[in-house]
Amino acid sequence: MTTFSGQVSQSSDDSDQVFGVPTTNSLTSASINLKNTTASKKWAGFRFQNVTVPAGATITAASLSLWCPTGGNTAMFATIFGNKVANPGTLQATSNYLASLAQTTASTFWSATLSTNQFNASPDISAIITELIGQAGWASANSMVFPVLAGSSSQAATIEMWDGTPSQAAELSITYTGGGGGASIVVLALWLDPMRGGFVN
Repeated sequence: MTTFSGQVSQSSDDSDQVFGVPTTNSLTSASINLKNTTASKKWAGFRFQNVTVPAGATITAASLSLWCPTGGNTAMFATIFGNKVANPGTLQATSNYLASLAQTTASTFWSATLSTNQFNASPDISAIITELIGQAGWASANSMVFPVLAGSSSQAATIEMWDGTPSQAAELSITYTGGGGGASIVVLALWLDPMRGGFVN
């Protein structure tokens, strides 16, 4: 088995927005409260670059990990999707951007009390990863984006973002077997036989 580990690595690779008002997707939040109010839905988005998982791999485990800072709200109640694009670009500061992204059929519901001052791993997202790497055009070292939708007006997990503390930005872990491969190369050795007047193997 092989494990890929990656982390959000620039300001425009994580964001948040309130959908339904509408509002612009913010790329510079230091931290967010992932909360669904009665008037609108709150989204967060996370993009991971250079995901070195080959097409055809079997995903055995995968998770999205988020840092909950000390003093933050700890109640996580949200749904994780994948952005169903083979190699998505960085996130954009446009109105309702996260809500408009093409979503995977697979999703993972996350309900938990987060621990503060550490990373918290989501429930397994293997089905999402399997759907993403199964797309035409997926190749090892492409990027992946994960829109996350808050699911309750009474829950409000505080999540650290890249612009707050880069070392506490979201992390992605994927464990897999197989995949990739390529054509076998066969080397045929030939030499000249002067007695037979030609090449033999």
